[in-house]
Amino acid sequence: MKSPAKKTAAKPRVTSKPQAKPLRVIAVLGTSFSGSTVLNLILGAHSKIYAGGEMIGLLDQRNMPGGGSCTSCGLDCKHWDKSARNRIQKDNFYPFTRSIFGKDIIVDTSKSMDWFTDILARGQNTDVKPAYVLMVKHPIRYLASCMINIDGAKPVNRVSRLISQFSPAHARKALLVEWIGVLDRYYDGLLRNLPRDAGEADFHIMHYERLVEDQRGTVEPILNSLGLNYEPKLDNFYSAEFHQIGGNNGAVFQTKKNWNGGDKGVPEFRRKFYEQGPALKIDNKYASTFTPEEISFLKSNATVRGMLERLGYNSPKMPFPV
Repeated sequence: MKSPAKKTAAKPRVTSKPQAKPLRVIAVLGTSFSGSTVLNLILGAHSKIYAGGEMIGLLDQRNMPGGGSCTSCGLDCKHWDKSARNRIQKDNFYPFTRSIFGKDIIVDTSKSMDWFTDILARGQNTDVKPAYVLMVKHPIRYLASCMINIDGAKPVNRVSRLISQFSPAHARKALLVEWIGVLDRYYDGLLRNLPRDAGEADFHIMHYERLVEDQRGTVEPILNSLGLNYEPKLDNFYSAEFHQIGGNNGAVFQTKKNWNGGDKGVPEFRRKFYEQGPALKIDNKYASTFTPEEISFLKSNATVRGMLERLGYNSPKMPFPV
């Protein structure tokens, strides 16, 4: 007589949970007026990227009237509503943003290395992998933007203030010399400390002029480093839907064709520049902002020449030379 067969208990089926995709942030560094808003909009037209803009404003400006709100929708944004703006904190900053938009790659154009170093060392953000992009503009173009956009600017240090008393021309030159020094110290400190601050993260230098001349060729290396391909709709990025924080009001205007009542404070030439159609156009207002003597001074200034060399503007292949 055969012994009854032993029944073996069925092994429980083990189903592995799908692993969440790693969260990436494109951390944009640079100065104001460097083209970071345009870069944010181009990248944000990609189906897998959320264009966050100057996201630091979600925290730094949340207690200001209208501060830290979506520049497309204002306080009534369906994404950045009052509840979302109150719930986002430093410790959950990027994961919370992903939960709102469902995108695993976030562009943050806050431009401050101190901000990124602080936020990426906190709470849920410690698993976020950054890719740093330094957005630069030719120093003379940048200085022209400062001269036009910073109302009532005056030299700060004592020697410059004394020089500025001689004549309006002396005052402008003293201010330019001061701004040149500030800009040079910014790049010197940023690039010198970059190996420590960025660690092994991806790093790209992006020239505003190259972005204007060859949009696809300029952003494609960044996309490829994130495992993404260039999408044709990036060519017409102004038609995409955006819910970014802050940014250049001219570039934002082109996404919605509305100055939101702020057009009274926008100079006529600036309105014409942005209202002539949605296209990347080189910013050459330095030619009408500076006198020929000032342009000659800026071109011959040793500190300016040093920055041009450091930032790669002395290459004969660099488009739109000054």
